[in-house]
Amino acid sequence: EDSIMLLPPSLGIFPPVLNSKGHFTMKKIELKIEGMTCGHCVVSVRKELTKLAGVEVEDVRVGGATVRIDETRIDEKRISDAITDAGYALVKASS
Repeated sequence: EDSIMLLPPSLGIFPPVLNSKGHFTMKKIELKIEGMTCGHCVVSVRKELTKLAGVEVEDVRVGGATVRIDETRIDEKRISDAITDAGYALVKASS
């Protein structure tokens, strides 16, 4: 028999959200990041982005990243703040 396990919100794990058309709300975003020069930079940015609820990290490379975001749970300001916390600057976010 199938069962559903509900997780407490304090864990920061939330089920995907469906929009009014029944589609998942994840949006693919390309991030241009200034100041990244090496593999350590990539690890630092990936670590900060991974901490964000509503963000799925697809790829992080020197100078940028590709993420999928749930716009109902995260905005560009919080993503920019996380990149700043890692020591870099978000130059541009585009879908």
